[in-house]
Amino acid sequence: MGWIIAALLALVVVVLTALYRKALNEERNLTNYALLILLDESAWKAQRRGLHEMVRSLDVSNAGQLGAQVNLATSQLAARLSGTILGVAGMLWKLKQQPLPDAAKSPSIGAKPL
Repeated sequence: MGWIIAALLALVVVVLTALYRKALNEERNLTNYALLILLDESAWKAQRRGLHEMVRSLDVSNAGQLGAQVNLATSQLAARLSGTILGVAGMLWKLKQQPLPDAAKSPSIGAKPL
């Protein structure tokens, strides 16, 4: 009887570990996707246009269904773009090497107007 409980506990640990790893992978993919959009203006424009077209084409009856379908599509797109992690890291490195923009020309987020 004790070995059955131990086997079930081991199975639970394996399932929870697999779910945890899947969640980490999905989070990494979504972070990479967000960084790609923030760092590459052409990617931002293409994704913005694609989102607009997708939202217009979906046949949904309320905002909840629309949000759920867009979230699912975004997660799937982020998973397909997971191979761009090194490219995004390169863009981040290039950004690090650039001088800071003039604060007077581009105010930071949350800056109060003068």
